[in-house]
Amino acid sequence: MKLISELFDLSPEMIYNGDHYVYPGGFTALWLPDGRSYQFRYNVYGQLARVVLPTGGAVEYDWANPNLGLGWGTRNRVTEKRVYNSDSVLVNKTVFSVVQGPPNEVVAVEHFDAVGTRLTKSNHYFHGAPDNGLGSIVSWEVGREFKTETFDADGTTLLRKREMDWVQRPIGSCSPCSFSNNPFVVETREFLVDGNLVSKTSSVSPVDGSWAYDTFNNPMDVWTYEYGTGAAGPLVKHTQMSYINHTDPFAGKHLLGLPSTTSVYAVGSSGQETLASSSQVIYDEYLSYPILTYATVTGWQEPGTPRGNPTTVLQWLNTNGSWVETHAQFDQLGNSRKSWDPLGRMSQTVYADAFTDLTNRNTFAFPTQTISPIPDPGGSYGHSSTTPLVTSSVFDFHSGLTKSTTDPNGQTTQLEYNDPLNRLKKVISPNGAWAEYVYSDIIGNLYVKTRAVFDEARILESYTFFDGLGQSVRTVKLDGEGTWITADTEYDSLGRVWRASNPYHAAGLYGPVNPPGIWSTTEYDAMSRPIKSTTPDGSERITTYFSNTVTAQDPAGKTRKTVTDALGRLTQVIEIPGGLNLVTDYKYDILDNLRVVEQGGQRRYFMYDSLSRLVRSRNLEQDANANITVYDPVSDNDDWSNAIEYYANGNILSKTDARGIRTEYNYDDLNRIYKRHYVATITPPAGTYTATPDDEYFYDGKGFVTPPDFSLGKITRVYSTHSETRYTEFDQMGRLLSSEQETDGRVYPTSYSYNLSGALVSQTYPSGKVVTNFFDNVGDLWSVAGRTPTTPYKSYASGFDYDFISTGAQNKMQLGNGRWESTIFNKRLQTVQVALGTMQDATNLLKLNYNYGTSNNNTNLQSQTITVPTLGQDPGFTAVQTYSYDELNRLLTASESSDGGSG
Repeated sequence: MKLISELFDLSPEMIYNGDHYVYPGGFTALWLPDGRSYQFRYNVYGQLARVVLPTGGAVEYDWANPNLGLGWGTRNRVTEKRVYNSDSVLVNKTVFSVVQGPPNEVVAVEHFDAVGTRLTKSNHYFHGAPDNGLGSIVSWEVGREFKTETFDADGTTLLRKREMDWVQRPIGSCSPCSFSNNPFVVETREFLVDGNLVSKTSSVSPVDGSWAYDTFNNPMDVWTYEYGTGAAGPLVKHTQMSYINHTDPFAGKHLLGLPSTTSVYAVGSSGQETLASSSQVIYDEYLSYPILTYATVTGWQEPGTPRGNPTTVLQWLNTNGSWVETHAQFDQLGNSRKSWDPLGRMSQTVYADAFTDLTNRNTFAFPTQTISPIPDPGGSYGHSSTTPLVTSSVFDFHSGLTKSTTDPNGQTTQLEYNDPLNRLKKVISPNGAWAEYVYSDIIGNLYVKTRAVFDEARILESYTFFDGLGQSVRTVKLDGEGTWITADTEYDSLGRVWRASNPYHAAGLYGPVNPPGIWSTTEYDAMSRPIKSTTPDGSERITTYFSNTVTAQDPAGKTRKTVTDALGRLTQVIEIPGGLNLVTDYKYDILDNLRVVEQGGQRRYFMYDSLSRLVRSRNLEQDANANITVYDPVSDNDDWSNAIEYYANGNILSKTDARGIRTEYNYDDLNRIYKRHYVATITPPAGTYTATPDDEYFYDGKGFVTPPDFSLGKITRVYSTHSETRYTEFDQMGRLLSSEQETDGRVYPTSYSYNLSGALVSQTYPSGKVVTNFFDNVGDLWSVAGRTPTTPYKSYASGFDYDFISTGAQNKMQLGNGRWESTIFNKRLQTVQVALGTMQDATNLLKLNYNYGTSNNNTNLQSQTITVPTLGQDPGFTAVQTYSYDELNRLLTASESSDGGSG
């Protein structure tokens, strides 16, 4: 192998910087608009040796010739990759080694942590090997991976294996000859080696062994097989596909592989196939949906037809044999401009230019307006708007970024991107509320700072810090008292979350990592599956894997085993395996809908249509309704408690319950319910039945003589003969400001007020009482007070304190009667004490202690101690309530002892 300087005239010469080579005039850096860069360094052969990331991390590559005695061919390849969190702090390394040479090649890939402990290993098998001579014809299969093996971290215990069969379409009768560069995989087999289970997906016909690919290598049939022992199990699913291939270079523009039909069949034990679902796509129906054109389009040329625009999608509905249709109409640029749902309701997207500089460039490149279906065409429903709801957007021409959006009520949200990398810098809401983002790109001090207005006087501030690989490692939030609520995250060598701290208070942004030392940790196996989770109190949740089963053990030693099938579906849960062995089985249809749940001989049944919509259900707690009987061959059931019917677009038309009561629904053209009607399908006994009145719903300001401002898209009235609720006022953000309920001729008004961030500030009740919330400097609730029209404010609760619980949980407050309530939490943030006293943190009126156990803490309450002190003539007492649980964590016993007694 020659040096690059021996092959090319380098003027000036390659420069050695003491570590790597750089090439003056070569590709050594990729500069970002903010002045940062990716730096590239090379070895003496001109191969990439190091990449320095703009975040401060780095990746290094070692190259070598495996020296397998294969002649004089040049075969340098990457043999090791190292990842650094900063310039020199190693995170992991990956070693690539050739463990077997021609005729086939096997490459081992091993991941190690920073101290050299192996984390994962996999072997990759390739057909052939890189060519070693000149003039030879390389076989089409060379370099195709045909087997992958995944090992445990010990590097020798094989866990998983995948095999792939490659083929190439032959030319005529010449079996060694084939079309060049035209290979495809006809079968993939998955091996769960530890349990000797095998499944496969295949495009090889189980009938005649032919390959089910068209001439353009589109798969036409895929057969899916369940797990079997030592070999693939039974065939369970057959997916059949067809395509449209326009091959005429002038008429078709080489549009190849347009999906046309897809049908899914369930395959029975005897091989019989039952159609489960089917869909069709029709393209370029320009007689029915002509192309929408513009007078002038900048930089566009007529591509001709066909274009591959999907104008009709049909889905087969098995309940009546019909097809559910949706349609779309496109403009000359390929934008979907109009779409129709299965009920013919049209939505529109407009692409007319709307740029911040007000210049119309005729690009038609951005969706500047969306127009909903008319909610109530012609006013026939009387419950919704008779004009569409329109949302619009304005874009920056040069960056393509959205600069503002305007909602159907005409309220505009503005977005600012004054940043070299076009990152979002500020969002301004219609009511003047705002949030801004500050980015620090200094290596070693990478963060995003967020400042958001809370109210007219306060701004909330938080940070998210990142390491040299761009991973989030710390979040901090200003608590308003000069300290920061901080949480730290650490990652293992493969970038998986290793441990996360409880939130804690810190004096500044850059303090040491998690001084309290309270962590929740997660450990993983070689397949990146969690195997142990440890909570801050030392409780451990252990997970083990074997074949297609997962066994989880909680901190109290209670175990549960789950089993999945080859399609990834949960098929069985075994509670207390090896003990009670309580089994719950789950059965699915081939569309992955849950059909039967069986536990201890008790069954629950579910039936779906071919669109995967629930149409029947049977629950043990309900009687069967003889009027909705239909046989379902998948669940082998014909007794049902509930039935559901649908409109073509998927909205529920009616529900019939076990009593025979059918609830019917009507919708406006935005799919909002405007009427709910109840019908008894059976005659109830005399004197036992009172008809439930209909409910009616009004939207978009309907139901009022004068619609409220900002009410488009909002529910504004709910009416029945018994009562009526009216939503009478909204603010610019669409939040409810006032409402009134009318019952028995009497009106009960309620009003609400909010601060800029949307927090509820006050609520006025029908009695005239006003309850007001007061907040601290970090936006947490500090006190609640109320007044009536004739009395001043009175405190209901105040002094809310969050100092020692940084998750936002409140740990003390003063009640309106002057008493103090306090709460203490353990390391897992579980409540361990609630007390009442005459001063802060006092327990002289009442104390409740909760015990969850120690290392066996699976969140079950073990005991509760109630301490009531002697108050005046009332004697105090201490009572201990103790609880025990069975192996399924169900409450088994509860007992109480009080001052020596028990019960």
